[in-house]
Amino acid sequence: MRFHKNMALLALEQSAGMAALYAAYFVGLYFPRWLNITLAVLLGACAFIGCLVCSEKGREDGLFLFPVIFSLAAGLSVAAYFCRVGNNFFGNYPILLFCLGAILLNGAFLFADWGNGKAFIVQNVLSSLVGLCVLAFAVYCFCNWNASSHALMFREGAFAMLFLFIVMAGEGLYLWTGGDFRHKMNLSFCAAFFVVLFVVLLIITEGDAADALDGFVPEGVGKNKLNKYR
Repeated sequence: MRFHKNMALLALEQSAGMAALYAAYFVGLYFPRWLNITLAVLLGACAFIGCLVCSEKGREDGLFLFPVIFSLAAGLSVAAYFCRVGNNFFGNYPILLFCLGAILLNGAFLFADWGNGKAFIVQNVLSSLVGLCVLAFAVYCFCNWNASSHALMFREGAFAMLFLFIVMAGEGLYLWTGGDFRHKMNLSFCAAFFVVLFVVLLIITEGDAADALDGFVPEGVGKNKLNKYR
């Protein structure tokens, strides 16, 4: 059985992207909000310009780095929302496990090169179903945004699932329409970052994130940090 090189690279990039997003998110929790937003915008803008330059000059190898940079910028964007509350990762780890499970399942469907015809269609349909499951979970998290007992988990999940779905949507665009693999993957990570940043800024400007989370934060989790910003 042959293996699909591009899909193996994609699964690796998705895993590295989620790892970078969470790493930046954890670090960003210790930064003030203005710094997180500033760094996110600068990283995203530099990555976007870098993509254009590498594409223009035909330096395809350089394009492999930008998905991670876009993911770091997205993580800092998410941290801008949560930095006034603190880290509740050990209560939210199911979100990360779900993301990793979706990436691994998607990779399992796409690693093997099944060739053309019906097998190729089945392979793409299975992968698209994984992406739709991620979208459904993102919608579920947004619908439970104010769940009294698990608000932090659902809000973190909403951002993580939104980011992962857009990346998988870019993958689906490549699978069904073809074209240049590298450019479409960079486009999907770029779009994921800008959408996450837009949603975070929209929520922040609509009201203070710390006030919005008060009453939903479990006892002993981030309360001191929350009160610090009162």
